[in-house]
Amino acid sequence: MEFMEYTAVELGKKIKAKEVTVEEAARAALAQIKNREGEINAYVTVLHEEKILERAKEVQKLID
Repeated sequence: MEFMEYTAVELGKKIKAKEVTVEEAARAALAQIKNREGEINAYVTVLHEEKILERAKEVQKLID
């Protein structure tokens, strides 16, 4: 199953179970945005990738 097919609750459980990292989930979300944004124009602002991944690492440390 692709990360973007999980609900937020399912993804949260997988992160807590250490089946998925926060960084992996963030990277999957960023890839989905890059792949689809040109078609759907759903986002006004997307933060810089390095900021998102930096925050993902911080959140992962808190979970661990």
